[in-house]
Amino acid sequence: MGAEVAKPAIMGIDLGTTNSCVSIVKDRFPKIIRNHNGKKTTPSTVTFGDKIVVGNELVESDPATTVFGTKRLIGRKFDDPEIQKYMQKLPYSTVPHANGDAWIKVSDRLFSPSQIAAFILSELKRSAEAFLNAPVAKSVITVPAHFNDSQRQATKDAGRLAGLDVVRVINEPTAAALAYGLDRAENGIVAVFDLGGGTFDISILEIKDGIFEVKSTNGNTHLGGEDIDMEIVDYVLEKAGLGHRADSLSADVLKRIRRAAEAAKIELSLADKARVRVPLEHPGSTASSALHVILTRQELEDLAEKIVRKTIEPCRKAIKDAKIGVKDIQHVILVGGMTRMPLVQRVVEDIFKRRPIFGVDPEEAVAKGAAVQGGILSGDVNNMLLLDVASLSLGIETVGGIFSPIIKRNTTLPAKETQVFTTSEDGQTEVDINIYQAPRNVPKIEVTFESDANGICRITARDAITRKMQSLELLPSGGLTKSEIDRMIKDAEEKRNSDQKAVYALEARNRVRAFIEECDAAGAGAEGVDELRLMVARDAFDPEAAEKKMEEIKSRA
Repeated sequence: MGAEVAKPAIMGIDLGTTNSCVSIVKDRFPKIIRNHNGKKTTPSTVTFGDKIVVGNELVESDPATTVFGTKRLIGRKFDDPEIQKYMQKLPYSTVPHANGDAWIKVSDRLFSPSQIAAFILSELKRSAEAFLNAPVAKSVITVPAHFNDSQRQATKDAGRLAGLDVVRVINEPTAAALAYGLDRAENGIVAVFDLGGGTFDISILEIKDGIFEVKSTNGNTHLGGEDIDMEIVDYVLEKAGLGHRADSLSADVLKRIRRAAEAAKIELSLADKARVRVPLEHPGSTASSALHVILTRQELEDLAEKIVRKTIEPCRKAIKDAKIGVKDIQHVILVGGMTRMPLVQRVVEDIFKRRPIFGVDPEEAVAKGAAVQGGILSGDVNNMLLLDVASLSLGIETVGGIFSPIIKRNTTLPAKETQVFTTSEDGQTEVDINIYQAPRNVPKIEVTFESDANGICRITARDAITRKMQSLELLPSGGLTKSEIDRMIKDAEEKRNSDQKAVYALEARNRVRAFIEECDAAGAGAEGVDELRLMVARDAFDPEAAEKKMEEIKSRA
């Protein structure tokens, strides 16, 4: 028998508002893959300059061209009141696209939020491929449970732009539950409280003999640590006597204050007070002026309380929708960096009447769970099954503007439901799908909604008498068009090819330099080494010619 061919790995990706993370299942267990800086999480920031840099390396030196927090924009309309409010706090420019979506403007270039996400996904893909020393094409990407169809489609588009086949989109708290339940024998009901940088989710699951069944989910796609950061920024400016001059501060200073605020928030999870110190540059300032404020944990909790308490009502609704009582929940699992805050832990304990636990590192749990789901799909993980639910109701608008739900919220996925509707007027020739002309109430149109495991919807409508049928995949009114995606994929492929050539040239130059140093150290003075030295020194370095010359010298030695 021949050797068993290794199955291609499926990456698990937590595409976060603040940080992103990638994991791979190895030997049945998920492993977090470190980035090129050796860190387990990668900041969800993209800096544009001579080259595109993912992460925060250049935030200090070039803040005007650094984009962050775009997960809150993905699949959203520019004129959405939540987006309008969020834009007021952003240092970069957000503009409406032709289809009404919110896009990002950097210098004179326009980017969709899906493109920004694709840059981050590409970086995670490179880290995974470097770790495995093999190409990776498939991924499971997580999204907040309350992401709608447009946001899920936009996330899948981002994967395509990054050269990934997104085999499944799963909800973040569900992924965390998979990571928690892996290799645990006990059964029971668990609540997953997931508060991250930009979104909040609460899910109630029943774990029984390896089956993870989501009973209910709730949340808020515009609630997270970034909101607390903004409160801290406003507070420290007021405390430093700069509140009235905030508009005169440069984008560079405001971004540094924001980062200092985030650092203080993190420090105060363990300490009683933290120092916020940022050099200032504003009209009339001197080189030595600085914002210097001491922030206490009590002050932070006073600022954060109104935001954290917004998680209470979604939790109560999730418990009610699951048709259980608080006493029926065995464990409350904390997920997301914000759950390290003592205030959050106290609020969670007050809601569920039990001390919450960190089953897995809260910043790694979602990526690990996504990798577990990838392992289930690839066959690397056995005896586990995920049954997720639709987080939002799906239906149609009938006469009078009444919403008629067909697939109701918290229905187990995949789901397929059919209802019969009719026309409301004589001679009506069309509804949302084409029908034959007839008096009102005569046609009977069977409308079927089918939501797949990714939470993406397909609609079929059939005339019950003629049996004629029309079907379509539900496409958001916004989002990227096929031609836009094709163009972006082509641009991304060209950039990847250019990057590969640049890496090859750099590695070849280093190999040739090392060979020259060996020759110099040996004092051999081999023929052609000086010519090779000149080739390496040229700006227009030809890696193939240089390596060919090096091999010629070696063959004569």
